[in-house]
Amino acid sequence: MKPLLIVGLPKGFSSQTWQISMRATGLACPDVSDGEVLNHQRIEETGGGWIRQFLRENRKINDGFYSVNQSWFGLNREILNHFSESAYCIKDVVQPFFVLKYLAENPAKYNVLFCDRPLEEVEERQRYAGWKYAKDMKNVRESFLAFPSFRVHHALYDCNAIFNCLQNLGYKVNRFNYLTEDFIRRRNALYKCGIYRPTQGNSFNRPSPNEECES
Repeated sequence: MKPLLIVGLPKGFSSQTWQISMRATGLACPDVSDGEVLNHQRIEETGGGWIRQFLRENRKINDGFYSVNQSWFGLNREILNHFSESAYCIKDVVQPFFVLKYLAENPAKYNVLFCDRPLEEVEERQRYAGWKYAKDMKNVRESFLAFPSFRVHHALYDCNAIFNCLQNLGYKVNRFNYLTEDFIRRRNALYKCGIYRPTQGNSFNRPSPNEECES
């Protein structure tokens, strides 16, 4: 199977998408939490195996989240090359500029799936979490929309929003119901407390049962 790279904006439902996709496709898990192989903090805290050793040997792999310093690109390219050699499922939300450059140079190495969440909602969730590192998110989002994507608001109510995308990318999908009581409770609680602020014709529109991946 071809490796899968899940991309999104910070607080954009990407961790949940990675977890769902891992279970649905049976792709291999890298030795770092939520598949974030370019996130030095996660590697330091949870990394193991090759990625942990790579960080130890190089001490640093970038100069911070959302880096635009191209002198660090080579190390990030080496990491992405490594995980492209087997059927891994990886994720990135912290180095979009390096990822976009890599995909432009290597368009066939990964299947890419973008988690498209409304920008105003992502910004609200980041403020709530106290995160300030993400910048130029409007252009980042528009760049990633060139790849297959799904609308996060559809996935919050219909499991097929993600599963149809994975199937369209060529994976044999083991569909399951991730809309558990706990998932629904947490989703509804976020709406209730105002972290999600849907606008008319946006967040509360339920998707059709046959909603397909946007590519």
